[in-house]
Amino acid sequence: MNTKISKGAVMYNKILIIRLSSIGDVINSMPVARALKNEYKDAKISWLVSPPCDEALRLCPDIDEIIVWDRRPFDIAVKNRNIMLAYKLLYQATSALSKREFDVVLDIHSLFLTGILSKFAKCKKRFGIDELHECNSLFMSKIVENIEEIHKAKRYFSVLKLLNIDREITKSNIEFDKNLVKNAGKFLKKNGVDLSKKIIAVNLKTTWENKHYPFELFVEIIKKIDPNIEIIYTGIKGDIPIIEKVRNATKRGIVTAGETSVTDLFYIFKRIDLLLTVDSGPLHIASLADLKTISLWGPTEPRMYAPLFGKNSFIISDFHCVGCNKRKCKLGDNLCMREIKPEVVLKEINEVLV
Repeated sequence: MNTKISKGAVMYNKILIIRLSSIGDVINSMPVARALKNEYKDAKISWLVSPPCDEALRLCPDIDEIIVWDRRPFDIAVKNRNIMLAYKLLYQATSALSKREFDVVLDIHSLFLTGILSKFAKCKKRFGIDELHECNSLFMSKIVENIEEIHKAKRYFSVLKLLNIDREITKSNIEFDKNLVKNAGKFLKKNGVDLSKKIIAVNLKTTWENKHYPFELFVEIIKKIDPNIEIIYTGIKGDIPIIEKVRNATKRGIVTAGETSVTDLFYIFKRIDLLLTVDSGPLHIASLADLKTISLWGPTEPRMYAPLFGKNSFIISDFHCVGCNKRKCKLGDNLCMREIKPEVVLKEINEVLV
């Protein structure tokens, strides 16, 4: 193993971090790379990740190598019980790892899948966190003791205790290209956005339907936002039908959904004034871009999932079963999100944009 001793402690020269997805969790994991680089300035830090999350990592100079493996076709193959295809796709990832050597693997995704991947890396030291699911610990040589802190970013960060790294968690080191910030402004202008006005991005959807704020309530909010404020709608191509319904109902806003990558969104967020969103990946992208955010919370809680850094305002439902962490509402109608009143959101928008 390629290690050396420095001041009585093991120094790791080649480190692999495994966190495949999602955008928010990958961004919440990035302070681990920052701490490693501060501790081991000459170490090579690699990261195994699934697209499109790799785009966030490419802005982080603390990460020396990004190993991309798309887990989405694998997940579909498993869901469809196509074992041969799943095995073939898994082999692609394990083959890439087996050609590299590492001093230590930090599996902070804690899945059975990532446990298998870590096992195929040429490394005896495989460190993980105690997330109590999917038997990931079977593949780890050491697991950090469970901590009381429930915030995911701090739980991921706790793996560093196994390397005897005692540091405060800090914001990820991000480098923005000034020319790309200018290009984002050109993109907005080309799409009809008046850059002389304040601009609010509205993100209506995320991968959990249970986290969605009722679209008719979004309509109420958008109709009452100061008409001198520009509104853009962000999202993926599949969000466009809902976005168009909201846009048609409000007669406001410009659709950028489906036209922007994760990287594009980082730079667009450097050119606008506020993001209004549910608990979603764009919320975490905005936090790294130092964009002010207002986010709406029901089935999930900011004390567990929100960005730790940035200019964030959280509006939390006071419904009785808030924070259930369920993908589907057992009451069938997202009642916790419906409990958030449009006037509360509007008041917060007006205060944040002052």
